[in-house]
Amino acid sequence: MRRSSTVRTFSTTFRKKALLPLTGLSALLGGITMSRRNTTEALRRASISYLVDKGFSSHIELGLCRRGRLRADVIAVNLKGTVVLLEVKSCMADYISDSKWAKYLRYSNKMYFVFSSATYTKLKARLLLDLKNTGVGVLVLCETSGFLKAKTPAKSRAMAVSDTTAIAVRMAWRSGESKRNTERTPVFIGD
Repeated sequence: MRRSSTVRTFSTTFRKKALLPLTGLSALLGGITMSRRNTTEALRRASISYLVDKGFSSHIELGLCRRGRLRADVIAVNLKGTVVLLEVKSCMADYISDSKWAKYLRYSNKMYFVFSSATYTKLKARLLLDLKNTGVGVLVLCETSGFLKAKTPAKSRAMAVSDTTAIAVRMAWRSGESKRNTERTPVFIGD
């Protein structure tokens, strides 16, 4: 059996939405506070839009190591083989409770945190201390344009060849037809 229509619909819808700017988000909501889940989804869409514009192919929620102990919110690769990892943080508590982000560094050439402008404003002083000398960048969703802007650029670093290969294999496996998304079905050709 092929992928269920629900999965296909979500995937198609997500890809279409990912290419749309999130313009006027605050104006559209009229002061209504978004849930943490909705904020995360909006920041992911903005992240994918940002990466597509930069010439990257993106994946969401990709396991970086065996059994998914570390999962990247958004990970992308370009044709040069540069791997960029984005960790989406929907609020202050989300950032403060994340104690394993430093383990993600080995799985990317560049790493960024992605915040809403309100969350970034609250965390700005702490980020200066936490990210000092790590090479991790910061992307913030602009309230007026609906696009991500780099507040702090990420520094490029080399990845071990084995890690680069492992990430490429995971991305390829995830994108292809596999036991993960397809069941074995008999096929008959009538003469």
